[in-house]
Amino acid sequence: MKELNGQIKQASEVLQSFSNITKEAGKWTQKNASSLDLSVQQMVIINTLSIHKVLTVEKLEAQLHLSNNTIHTQLETIVQRGFVERTMNDQREGQLSLTDEGRKKANMSIQNASSYKAMMRALQSFSEEEKAQLLAMHARILEGLKVEE
Repeated sequence: MKELNGQIKQASEVLQSFSNITKEAGKWTQKNASSLDLSVQQMVIINTLSIHKVLTVEKLEAQLHLSNNTIHTQLETIVQRGFVERTMNDQREGQLSLTDEGRKKANMSIQNASSYKAMMRALQSFSEEEKAQLLAMHARILEGLKVEE
């Protein structure tokens, strides 16, 4: 029983640590999005399209792990604001890409990138090996969380 309580305490501490990091990073991300007059989801969609150039809605959903409803609601706004355009490919799938204005927003987001800058500062004291280990541990935790009981 004592061992189980210790494991529960440790699991709680790890979850709290992730929660605290996410909360702090979220503040920086919100600051960046607000400075661009975008919601966080809109900024993430624009940044993702900046990296991938062209995506279908389905691939965007899979990439961002956001619901269909959230993606469509946010897309509607940024399409109307002229940051993203929809086109059809040869297979008649809807494709999304940035407009010139959308690329400008993505570039401004990258320049502002306060959450990335904050994380880079936080990781400065880590060696490359420690950063790789941290990412590997996070991947293992994520896989472990996906296992069904």
